[in-house]
Parts: sequence; C-alpha cells; structure tokens
Amino acid sequence: MLQSTRDPAARFRRLPLATATAILVAACAIVLSLVPEWILFRQRLAFNVFDLDGHAVLRPFDHTTHDRLKLRSWYVAPQGDKPVLVYFPGRDGDIMRKPGHLLELTTQGYGLLLAGYRGYGGNRGTPREFDLYLDAMSMLTQFRERVEAPGGFVLYGYSMGSTIAANTGAQLDVRAVILEAPLSNFLQAVRQQAGNIPALLVRSRFDNVARVAEIRAPVLLLAGSRDLVTPPLFARVLAEANPALASVAVIEDANHVNIIRLGGGQVVREFLAGLSDLHMAVAEGAGAGPMSAAVLPFGGRAAQ
Repeated sequence: MLQSTRDPAARFRRLPLATATAILVAACAIVLSLVPEWILFRQRLAFNVFDLDGHAVLRPFDHTTHDRLKLRSWYVAPQGDKPVLVYFPGRDGDIMRKPGHLLELTTQGYGLLLAGYRGYGGNRGTPREFDLYLDAMSMLTQFRERVEAPGGFVLYGYSMGSTIAANTGAQLDVRAVILEAPLSNFLQAVRQQAGNIPALLVRSRFDNVARVAEIRAPVLLLAGSRDLVTPPLFARVLAEANPALASVAVIEDANHVNIIRLGGGQVVREFLAGLSDLHMAVAEGAGAGPMSAAVLPFGGRAAQ
C-alpha cells in the first residue's frame, strides 16, 4: 500500500518546488505591480522652449527639491493683480501644445508657470507620486519668494497633472483650481483601461477624491462627454466630494485631448473672469451653509 502522501520525507522533498513556486508567484506580482506606473510614465516628451508657438516670452525658473535636485520650469510674470496660472501637464509632460489657451491669457495680464517634472524635459530624477507632490510644493514656495505674484495662484491640472494640482490646492491658499480630464484616483483610471485589475497591483494612489474634498477655493472640473480615459463620471465623483465649491462642465463630443478646442477654452475664460465674483459669493455664503454648484457664475454645461 503506498504511503507517499503521508511520508514526511516526501513532503520535505516537495518543499523546494513549493518554495520556488511561491517565489515565482511573488516575483510575478512585483513585476505586475510595476506595470501601471511604467505605462503612466513611459511616454515623456523632451521640452524645447523654442518649440512654443506664441508671443509670450518665457523665462526659466529653477527650483531645488527636497532631495536636492534642480528642476527647471518656465514662466511669464503676471501684470498688476492678475493671478498666476500654474499648469501641471499630463503623463507625457506636454507643456508645448496643450496649454496654448493659457499662453493666450498672458496677453490679458495673467501670469503663467509651466511646471517641469522630475524626469521630464531634461530634468533629472525619476517621477514618483510622492516626489511629484513635494516638487510642486517646493516650486510654488520658492516662486512666491522670488517672483512677485500679488494676485495669487490658480492651479490648473490636466489628466495626471490634475492629481498634482488637487494635492497642492488642498495644502495651499489658492485663488482657484481647474482640473481638465481629471482622475478620480489612479486605480479607477487603470481599471478604466484594463478591467477589474486587483488593487494590490496598483501602488500609486493619486487620490483626487480625498484631495478635492480638502480644497477651500472654487474648483472647475472639465470633462469630455466621449472621454474613454477619464470619463465624466470621474469629474462628477470629484464634484460630489466638495459640493460647496466644485462644479462640472461636460463638453459635448469631446474626448480626452480636445476638451479645450471644443468649448472648454471658453468655459475656462469665463471661470477666470468670474473669480472675483466667486470669491465674494464664497465669503458672503460662509455663514449660510454650502453653496450649490449650480449657481456658480460661469458658462458651459453644468452637470450635478
């Protein structure tokens, strides 16, 4: 009668195979957990200031990070009491084409700061969520110390950059926050493309829901009705996290890359033009309970 299944020696002989299998499974899990971030940061554009097609004269702004890197961004100084628009680009780091509508606003006196990320456009370092957050804070802290910006900051984040703008806006006193094609969080963005991927395989959080809830300034959320990368549902979830100050403008027929061209640019201009009215309304309503997002005075199609 065979007793191999009860033989301690047989079980011991099988241990190396079981251990090897466990190691292989663990290694595969580690490799798979690196995939979402690799996809997020793999497409990084090199930036050349001469590629910018516009009349604005951009000046370099170098700041030092917490780990002693020197990162270069580009800026146009504001005129009078106009705010500085701080642009945080998406995963490809494009500060040449996508913020063209913000460059146009510099002709009206708005300042502009195009944030340069670590690992992008000739900057040293490797992009990681926590470091990107710290870099943004140090950039704005040092900018305020060295460049006059009496009108304050309006933070503008596109796609991945929406997470950096929201995190920064939750920690600083800013005039407003504009999030174009925003994520709700990174896990949901990954699942939008890859199905119900296990949460343990996605290390980065990029939790916009938690950060937007902490912002104490008007928040404009721009979404494209046909955006399959960051659908309007993401923007609506963010608005629900801060119903007193956040409002959604869904641009009909727009996808992930043409929101501004199909009407979002006009919404942004109207939102900025009405900032003074918004701040006055927020101040007057501070003791009267939350304001409805539907009454915030800017154009575009609002969605609750």
